Amino acid sequence: MARDLGHPCILRAMPLRPGERFNRYRIGEVLGSGGMGVVYRAHDPRLHRYVALKLLQTDWVPAFGNTIARSVLVMREARAAASLDHPNAVSIFDVGEEDGQPFIAMELIVGRPLRAFVGDMTIPLQRRLRWLLDVARVLDAAHQRGLVHRDIKPENIMVRDDHAIKVLDFGIARQSALAGTEGPGAEHANTELALPAALKLPMAAKSIRSATVEGTPLYMAPEQMRGESPDGRSDQFAWGVVAHELLTGRMPWAWSGDLHALLADMEKETPRFSTPVPGLAPAIYDVIERALAAGKDRRFESMAPIVSALESLAVITPRVPEQLPTSAPVIGDLPPNTGERSLPLRKRAVARRFAILLGSMALAVPLVVALRTRVAEPVAQTATARVSPSETAPVRTPISANPEAVAAFEDGIRAYHDSSFETARLAFEHAVELDPRLAAAHLRLGIFYIWIFDRLTDARESLARANAARDTLDEHDRMLLHAIALYLEREPPDFEEMHRRLLAALERFPKDAELLLFQTLLYMESGRREELLRSTEEFVAATPPFAAASWNIRGLGLLYSGRDDEALAMFERCLNTASSTTCLGNIMELHSRRGECEKGEQNARRQITLTPNSPFGYEHLAGALAARGLAASAVIEALQQKWSRISAERRERERAADEAHVALWRGDFTAAITNAARLEHLVADDVEQKWHAEAARITVGALMETGKEADASKVSQRFLARKDGWMAPPWRQEQKHDDPTPQLLEAELRAGTLHRTDFEAARANWAKQWVDRAPPALRNYVWYYAYASLVSTESEAAHALAVGSTYEPLPAYHDMVEDAAPGRAYLLAGRIDDATKSLQAAARWCDVLYQPIVHTRAVALLGRALEIKGDTRGACAAYNQVLARWGAARPRSVTAEEVKVRARALACRSL
Repeated sequence: MARDLGHPCILRAMPLRPGERFNRYRIGEVLGSGGMGVVYRAHDPRLHRYVALKLLQTDWVPAFGNTIARSVLVMREARAAASLDHPNAVSIFDVGEEDGQPFIAMELIVGRPLRAFVGDMTIPLQRRLRWLLDVARVLDAAHQRGLVHRDIKPENIMVRDDHAIKVLDFGIARQSALAGTEGPGAEHANTELALPAALKLPMAAKSIRSATVEGTPLYMAPEQMRGESPDGRSDQFAWGVVAHELLTGRMPWAWSGDLHALLADMEKETPRFSTPVPGLAPAIYDVIERALAAGKDRRFESMAPIVSALESLAVITPRVPEQLPTSAPVIGDLPPNTGERSLPLRKRAVARRFAILLGSMALAVPLVVALRTRVAEPVAQTATARVSPSETAPVRTPISANPEAVAAFEDGIRAYHDSSFETARLAFEHAVELDPRLAAAHLRLGIFYIWIFDRLTDARESLARANAARDTLDEHDRMLLHAIALYLEREPPDFEEMHRRLLAALERFPKDAELLLFQTLLYMESGRREELLRSTEEFVAATPPFAAASWNIRGLGLLYSGRDDEALAMFERCLNTASSTTCLGNIMELHSRRGECEKGEQNARRQITLTPNSPFGYEHLAGALAARGLAASAVIEALQQKWSRISAERRERERAADEAHVALWRGDFTAAITNAARLEHLVADDVEQKWHAEAARITVGALMETGKEADASKVSQRFLARKDGWMAPPWRQEQKHDDPTPQLLEAELRAGTLHRTDFEAARANWAKQWVDRAPPALRNYVWYYAYASLVSTESEAAHALAVGSTYEPLPAYHDMVEDAAPGRAYLLAGRIDDATKSLQAAARWCDVLYQPIVHTRAVALLGRALEIKGDTRGACAAYNQVLARWGAARPRSVTAEEVKVRARALACRSL
């Protein structure tokens, strides 16, 4: 694979031919070549994707008293850079060596370098600011990991055809291990890719260390020119140069070819913005001026303040989309390549599934991928796939006389494609502020409000406005509105009619990904598992190349069919294609079900890296820390980070609910009741039932757990008396927890304020409403919530199990409650083996923070089951887990007091 070209110190990459194999990769066309080696387009058959495969030349240089290969240092840095899993950094997929030939496999990018846009003042200022923000974000993430880029410039920043930013050459442009090397061979230190703008400049003055700097001096910080070791503030300086150039179209200093004159100019502390930029906020000037300070001590300590400043000043600051779908030519017999986009998670484990599924609408309206103009660079780390515009569908441009509204809508669509729902919501809301008749934006807002944000009132209003302006919708969106409106026009929704309307739309627009996605959603809600699997297959087949989201959808279908290992493989395939928070979320869900809470923490931290401005990663981190039993202060700190990332209008209610859950988890029932009361006060004017139900559920649960049945009964009576005055949630999968009526009726029964006959009648009436209104897949859940979870005696358990025999089994994919409830009934009915199996499944769950009462009681019941089976050690472990959580509860916990008696009887060792 490599050959000696005659020089005793240089081994260069051997040219490869299209179709030839290198390692596991099938070689395609040459994308570039230069001083660092050759870059090929190649196919990875194992992961079914195309990559940019770089074969490195091997230069032997003296360093630290040894003669070592430059490629060894490059590879070392590349491995470190591979840990930088950030949506704005080009991903490094593989690093290795084959027959002495080092190679790096990287993400293949479709787009143009930022250099192509410098000086183009027709590009909206807001878009240029977002590009700069995204570069700052990835630099901040890299610096936190100890990675310094050392060569930030427009040539190393790619702008994909969907305007997403990708920064190249992390860990490859320069090697910190050789920084400052002196002596023989020092001229090879700090080597980089040989780009056209790169200059070799001898430095002989006393202020500049004797060495050869190979790079782009116009972007180098003064300390780099002097031969000092660069750090993150050196990258910050380069970012400031790029920012000045992109915003003004010119450099902040002149270049005459004299390095010393350039350095002297850089060190002048004079304002660089001699010409104002129209529309640019004064604070942005200040940020860039400080980044350009000659002394690094006068710059920002990190990139974080720059990120915060740009985020706060931008109207919309979307997270950068992942790679959009494109079509790629086939090389020989290679299959089309695949990719993906990242999708966020819902706030609760019970609500993740549909948000994740909806997130894959990223493929609904693929953008036209323009032919990339080949830039005259000898080498590029990544390269483009040539695509014909006819191979992809055009963007649907909405009808509006307001170009700013159209631009905001298109921003929303890009964020929607990337499943950055909060960003998309902000963009669509901004679009309808600019043009109240922009029906296409109202339609997407209605969909988001229903399935993502649970804002039923807002959903009704948005869909009503979309309907009022439906004459401005294209045929596709009119048919989509016609189907989706049934969620709100009929109560309960007519799922069969909705499906008929979707089929009509699919007949008109065959293989439309957005419509196929909704069909899959309906199959999931209606419990039609065979159709669900078939629909996921259709979605995968209809999805264009680079559609890793299709693996996510296929995984969901397998998940609901009980094929967990196959589903996990699909999610991992999606995740390996690119960094996707959607696939990561599904993997986290499976880890939670399996009790792998440490992996949950690792994945939550990864999610934070991918979406640093989203509250969800911090919420998942808090849950993972709680599940591992770590300090409450760490859990609360993670939640503080979550709250700081929530809009002001919803922050306080989220905080009150979270603090109530933390209090339940810690056994501080008094604090839980106080925070639930605060939550109820905050939502007093809210017409939707869910927040009132949450406050009542927390309060009643805490009161029942502390033996205050009479007080719990009063809370229950008050809620049930007002319940019909609120808007009930739609009958959907994630809303099955949102009506606490059975739990509240049980509180009245235990307190003696509701006679058994009246309780049975009220429960039967509630169950009938559920069965009559819910889609088929949800009807069977009534047994878990109205019967199995309420049993307290052997006779109640026997009755519940008899009723349960009349219901169909649940889908294989379900929640902690659906594991804990039958376990309780089995235990009281004497079916110990069945009880143990169900309770072990419930106790494994990592979703402890948001269902602390269900989980803790399940662990206590598991201890009883194991005790009956003679497993004293297992029983004591379960009892000690309960006591560690609630042993010192305030007031005392009924469950913990019972456990203490049993633990003493078994002579369990205390924790």
